[in-house]
Amino acid sequence: MAILYQRPGSISLRALALTTIVSSGAGTALGWAMAGHDAGPPGSLACASAANPSTPVTGPAAGSRQDFVTQKAASSTTGGSVLAAASTRLSATEQDWQALQAMNPDELLKRVQGDPKLAAAMLEQLSRGGNTNPELQEFVALTLSQAQPALLERSADLLLRNPDVHARQKAFDLLSSLPDPPKAVAAAARQAVLTEANPQLLASALEALRNSGGLDAVRSDDAMVQQLRHYAGNADPQVRRESVASLVQADRSSSVEPILRQALADRDPSVQVAAIGATLDAGIRSAEAKSQLLDLSFNPQADPEVRAEALSALQSFRLTAEEAARLAPLQQQQLAEAR
Repeated sequence: MAILYQRPGSISLRALALTTIVSSGAGTALGWAMAGHDAGPPGSLACASAANPSTPVTGPAAGSRQDFVTQKAASSTTGGSVLAAASTRLSATEQDWQALQAMNPDELLKRVQGDPKLAAAMLEQLSRGGNTNPELQEFVALTLSQAQPALLERSADLLLRNPDVHARQKAFDLLSSLPDPPKAVAAAARQAVLTEANPQLLASALEALRNSGGLDAVRSDDAMVQQLRHYAGNADPQVRRESVASLVQADRSSSVEPILRQALADRDPSVQVAAIGATLDAGIRSAEAKSQLLDLSFNPQADPEVRAEALSALQSFRLTAEEAARLAPLQQQQLAEAR
């Protein structure tokens, strides 16, 4: 069985299409569903949300196991759209997805809206987290966010309070990437920023706080702003990077400039790139900041991306004739490389 689907750069279920090619000779069934999937163990997310199914499920006999492997391909529909495929394994550990079949976005939404058991099975898939296929997790989360937003909202808090650190980190990354993240994301992210010690989880919480719009409430929270300032000097570069990117959204005062200038001189290129963007976002155009950006642009030992970002940022600064003349060859080189 090959599963072909289109995943655009921006997450949008409207642009997501599925088609299934069955090569076993068994024929093609309509829709997609979980066969032989129960509501989950007592206390599980699926058990808490499942109801009696209103639509019969289709697929192989209960208890059988199949691997669903996507193959790179492309095919045109009558409307002219192209379905791109990525090679991805879509099987679970104990309770496999046993049938995933062709359905356009509208049909998919209607199916998930009208089949509580299927929605519960998808929610149970999200709760697995861990090393499950990220593309499948993204697809399931996006589908639930549009077809069963209330169900996902009620369950998001449980996902974000998973005792496993890695699972919580995955939940932050996944849920905050949705076009309309559940409200629980911002609240859980704020709590994690104040209490979390694990650097990877903390970095994900900082990014989730920014992506979920949670920084709007931080502006009036002195304790949170001070915590963001503190994390700008954290030993972990991911935490430094995310705190710098978040700080300028929470603190618009001029007091952030020394922190950003320190980040511009960071030993990690990703932190420097974040600091360059934050400097522009904060409206900082001081002579000191300009001097640092000039130094980065002319430093042959600097990371290429850092040099490129610094050179681009300098276009927002007032330059002297001498500075502009020195930068001209670098700008011409940058334009030539971009072609």
